[in-house]
Amino acid sequence: GWGGKGVGWSLISMVNYIQLAMKCQSMIDSSTNYSDLYNTLPVDRPTLRTFLFWIATGFKFMHLAAGGSFYLLILVAAKDLRWTVTRMQANVPWEIAKMLRRPNSCESDLQLLIERRIIPMISRLRKVLPLSIAGAFVALDREVDWTCIRDTDCLFDGVNTNNYQLPSHRKSAWRSCLDPCWDDTLSLGCITRSFGDVGAARLPHLPKFFDDSTSIKTFPRLISIETAFNRNAPENRRNPVNGDKVQNLLWTIKQRKIVEESAVTITDTEDLKAKLSTFYPSGIKQLDAYIRIPMSILPGALEICNLDGSLMAFICNFMPPSMRDTLFPLLKSAFDCLEVFMNRTVLSISQETQDPEAVLQSKANEPFRCIHFSHWNRYGLSGNTAPADAHPHDLVATSGRTNLTQTLPYMSCETFEYEQLYLNIQNNLREVFEWIEQTVAHYLPDDYTALAELVNILPNAGGSPIKPFLSLVVNINVCTIGH
Repeated sequence: GWGGKGVGWSLISMVNYIQLAMKCQSMIDSSTNYSDLYNTLPVDRPTLRTFLFWIATGFKFMHLAAGGSFYLLILVAAKDLRWTVTRMQANVPWEIAKMLRRPNSCESDLQLLIERRIIPMISRLRKVLPLSIAGAFVALDREVDWTCIRDTDCLFDGVNTNNYQLPSHRKSAWRSCLDPCWDDTLSLGCITRSFGDVGAARLPHLPKFFDDSTSIKTFPRLISIETAFNRNAPENRRNPVNGDKVQNLLWTIKQRKIVEESAVTITDTEDLKAKLSTFYPSGIKQLDAYIRIPMSILPGALEICNLDGSLMAFICNFMPPSMRDTLFPLLKSAFDCLEVFMNRTVLSISQETQDPEAVLQSKANEPFRCIHFSHWNRYGLSGNTAPADAHPHDLVATSGRTNLTQTLPYMSCETFEYEQLYLNIQNNLREVFEWIEQTVAHYLPDDYTALAELVNILPNAGGSPIKPFLSLVVNINVCTIGH
């Protein structure tokens, strides 16, 4: 997989930039600048602007390596982020390096991602790829052990970048990377040949770092509970309020208070079966009646079915802790540090100190962002009576206007308006989507087959990153209300 992406060549390119930057910096003193150095180059030299760009790019990659060790550059290459780093403002990689070295100075979500995701991956990489680059950099005349952060810190901290020196690595976070690996070291050229050429012989001991990392080895037992709920009964299909936003919020406050004061808490799955067997008399949901199901009583997977056997709800609570703990931090990071999340306290209003309806009215009028990354096919035509020898683009409907760009499934306009967000979410939550797909396919095979069939016939083999589903909806700062 890495060979197909040219990870090795991307890696050696970043090393070359770092070498150039460090070599040039070693030749600079109080009376010499980069322009003077440029004038000493041969006649076939690049332009001065290009030369300075190469040096600045080298410092960007060097800062990343100084913060997360040389192995962070392997991750940058593997994730195809080299051009992203190249386009960064000059101070951004330095700030990233500072956060990596001292994760305890970051906000809790970012600290969690560094300590739970980045550092463990770097620690794993250094053990299976103990790299050594002899004589690659001018700052040290000895071989650099890239598995030892103490060694690389000595190298990079000695380079003058006209900036404050980076803080030392926090030992409690980076403990697994402080000491060298005493295995036989590998040369960078060996790794480059292995990663850079699809046809090259693979190193036999290289692991698959990203493959099958989320594969579920064993699935917990599924508990299925049948109920008498009639989903087609008129009483179950009506809105409990008139649809007004303020009335919805007031109704929600009232219902939550009822839940807090009188909801029956389930003790175990047998208790849940007993309660649900009498919870829907005559198939109707009773008003102001609720039960509370603690997740701790579930063995792993639970499905609750309606009277006709259709699925009412499917609940599972066996997501791996490492995935669950970083779920929200990964979602937040997809927004590129924008402050889009707020702590909503609209439902805890003190009626003694302010008019609740006035406050609710103002809250109800607050806009929120709802983004649909969806496939649409609203205007598809059957074409059953169309002539077989005519191309669809040459046909016109006999009534109305024919929009030929909408006769096949197409992505919503928000997918292009917020394209980077869509790509970030796919990248950050890839493992979560894979886990969801495996879980749905195992426990709900019929539903999965029906849903996946739609994904499989999308044009241009684009598929869906959230298979078996077609749409990914992002709701931000939304509190669920009665509707």
